[in-house]
Amino acid sequence: MKQTERERILKMVEEGLLRPNEAIQLLAALAEDTRDTSTGPSQPSSAPQRQATLELQLQRPDGSHYTIEVPPGLFPMLVRMTGVALKEAARSAAIDAWDGFKILVRKKTAEIRSNVTSRVRGASEPPESRADAPAPVPEHTEARQRILQMVQNGRISASDAARLIAQIDALSTTPKAPANGA
Repeated sequence: MKQTERERILKMVEEGLLRPNEAIQLLAALAEDTRDTSTGPSQPSSAPQRQATLELQLQRPDGSHYTIEVPPGLFPMLVRMTGVALKEAARSAAIDAWDGFKILVRKKTAEIRSNVTSRVRGASEPPESRADAPAPVPEHTEARQRILQMVQNGRISASDAARLIAQIDALSTTPKAPANGA
């Protein structure tokens, strides 16, 4: 078999122009052509000779198995083609996993940001009841902004910020005692 024809067939498999089964048939046909020309037309063939083959069991995506027969000379090429297919499958699986991870992180980040923002604003109640709530005192608004800044800078966690905001809310709802002690 000519090496250039063999390489062309392998390259076509790598590029996806041929399936591995088709490539095996083509390579087997080339091997038979080479064998026929080397024996010459002068020798009569008494009986078809069966060349030794290797049987490979492969699994389909649905889980069922099938068997193919491969001439021993084609086995290294089959291993190479399988390596190319596995490499491509692993690459696409890694890309899909990374894309899924990015989407998950974006969703979780937006959820956390929304939760922290709503707690800083004092939105633990439904939006309808917030309209009736008294406006926060300016000093408490500044404290809330400082807490939010500390969460953004990573100095405190979101749960610590929620506790601090709850304490600020408790301060704003408690009545202030008169200063002159009467």
